[in-house]
Amino acid sequence: SLATYACDPGYSLFGSDNVVCDANGKWTGKLPICATNVAYRKPVNQSSTARGGAGENANDGDLSTVHDGTRCTQTFVETSPWWAVDLLQQYEVSVVKVTARGCCGHEPLQDLEVRVGDSVHYHQNRLCAWLPGVIEDGTTRELQCARPMLGRYVMVQMVGVSGSMSLCEVQVYSTQEVSKERCSPDIALENLATFNRTCYHFQMQEGGTQEIAKKKCAAKNSTLVQHIQAITQDFLASELRRHEDTMTTKLLWVGVEKDEGHISRTWRWTDGTKVLKPLWGKEQPNNYIRDQNCVMMDGAREWLWNDVVCSLNYLHWICQFGPPSCGSPDKSENTTVAVKIETHAAAATDVAAAADAGAADAPASSGEVAVYSCPKGNMVLGDRKRTCGQTGLWEGEAPTCKYIDCKEPGSVENGKFVLLDSRTTYDARVLYECQENYTLGGSKDTITCGDQGTWDPPSPQCLFSWCDMLEAPRHGGLEVTGRRAGDIATFLCDPGYTMIGTKTVSCQLGGGWSGEPPTCRFVDCGIPDDIQHGEMTLVNGTTYLGSVSAYECDADYWLDGPMTRSCLKDGRWTGDRPYCILINCEQPEIPHDGYVIGYSFDVGSEVEYHCEDGHFLTGENIRVCTRDAIWSGSSPNCTYVDCGRVPTMIKGFVTYETEGAATYLDSTLSFECVPNHRLVGESVKTCMRDGQWTGGVTRCEEIRCRNPEVPDLARISVARNNRRLSSS
Repeated sequence: SLATYACDPGYSLFGSDNVVCDANGKWTGKLPICATNVAYRKPVNQSSTARGGAGENANDGDLSTVHDGTRCTQTFVETSPWWAVDLLQQYEVSVVKVTARGCCGHEPLQDLEVRVGDSVHYHQNRLCAWLPGVIEDGTTRELQCARPMLGRYVMVQMVGVSGSMSLCEVQVYSTQEVSKERCSPDIALENLATFNRTCYHFQMQEGGTQEIAKKKCAAKNSTLVQHIQAITQDFLASELRRHEDTMTTKLLWVGVEKDEGHISRTWRWTDGTKVLKPLWGKEQPNNYIRDQNCVMMDGAREWLWNDVVCSLNYLHWICQFGPPSCGSPDKSENTTVAVKIETHAAAATDVAAAADAGAADAPASSGEVAVYSCPKGNMVLGDRKRTCGQTGLWEGEAPTCKYIDCKEPGSVENGKFVLLDSRTTYDARVLYECQENYTLGGSKDTITCGDQGTWDPPSPQCLFSWCDMLEAPRHGGLEVTGRRAGDIATFLCDPGYTMIGTKTVSCQLGGGWSGEPPTCRFVDCGIPDDIQHGEMTLVNGTTYLGSVSAYECDADYWLDGPMTRSCLKDGRWTGDRPYCILINCEQPEIPHDGYVIGYSFDVGSEVEYHCEDGHFLTGENIRVCTRDAIWSGSSPNCTYVDCGRVPTMIKGFVTYETEGAATYLDSTLSFECVPNHRLVGESVKTCMRDGQWTGGVTRCEEIRCRNPEVPDLARISVARNNRRLSSS
């Protein structure tokens, strides 16, 4: 059989494109790899430049071998001339292809050395490949690293040769980058670039505002270029220099906007995250005309950033998106792969059938899963599933297949086995069956050939499955479900007896019970202690195992401890003996401006409430401690009353009789008049609960005499007036 390999568009195949199945059932040859060129248009350097042979000519994509002063590189004559490319980030380099200049008039390439690493001192990096001898003019040679070599810089050097070096094209291949062809079939390749597993679409044919640029990108399931780091900025700048001749303006929108507010200095990517390290050009940002809230890449500032107003309508832009496809998943020898779409219910739908050897036909989309399988009798070594990641690469490594044979299992006494799958290789199953009256010893009747080349679980045994009759213990009983393997026997003891031993036993394979029968022992706890001010009662009228004693206190007492106690296996009553305690209440509440008389808080005791002078009591003045250990009723209240002073008395005076001339509740006052006046109203008043003094208004009235009686035939003369002590 012949298996043929092919790579997805944009990838080159390195190694033989086919393998053959030999007579031993093995595929001959080494599996090839598919890789893409990661050096295209990246920054370059060389030991010197002569006759228009710029270093950029070696990675411009032009495979012409005729120099014409512009198509190939050329150095001056010097010792060990070199050329190097900066890949802008680390890649695993597998192959470097070098195209020599065609004839004639220039010395040939010879004794080439390729080094890969992270040092800018290129000759200090590790050796990838060495090609001694002369390379024929106009030909391309592949220099393959002994193993993939990680590094950012790749150098090609004529070692130990004094002369001029001319390279028409250098291609550096890695499996760690996506090709432009994988980005989108609807976009011209000259407008696409890939870096760090991200696709970039350079839109140089249109111009518009930043809002238009964002909408145009969104329409193609992409975003305006954002999250630009320093190495990505270098890559974009390198690509923009290549596009300069096609641009109407050297200004491009970047997916960055400033927060609202005149004093805001916070810039954010279009997805809302904060820009931590903005890549501003010289003297930027300046906001010199205000409202410069958007950002562009400025060709006049080496493609660094410049803040501008968002309404400029002539700028180009770059759309950024992840590869929609991971391509065909790689496979190891003898593996089969199918690409599936996994739903939330873990169901899967095939989207690409698998071939027994070679690449799958259809490329996979981001989020799809490649499921690997091996031929019958083989196990998968490695990840059975690989997911198409957002980077456009399959996660993990392709698994391999390992052939496993567990051989035929040994025979079983008193039974037999059946090969369910008619084989003894990996994942094969064997079913065991026993003769009559015998049962399999083990939890499973089927064993499987495992990944260690052994049967799992080990082969079972066929064991006799009947047990002898059991006898009930003295002073006890027995309940049995049967006498076959797995049946249960349960032992019981009479009331007052405790079981010593196992309560249940099971019939085991081989004909024996799992334990010995138990014995029953009588247990008596005796009469429990009585309690003072209460009574103990034997609920069952017995004192042996399981009996219960109950406790109850006399009236006015409560129980401190358990209400019941049980007789235990060890001949003791549970818990401690309870006590009967005289019921008492907590200290009663005392109202504000009041006090309580009473010193006993035991059940039936009384307390009497009183108020301070000037207050009256509202509520019950007597409370009793009840059997619920709470005081009857509720606490009364004391209310303060002040009648205040009466108005000043004309021709008299007021005397406040209570100590301190008080005017509160039950206080008294008295009235007196000056000479020649008499009192009209009550002479003494008392302050009442309604805040008023008793009686009506009391006043002083002047004393006057009436005219005296005049007897017949008499005449009277009044001197002075009719007031007391002043008339006659």
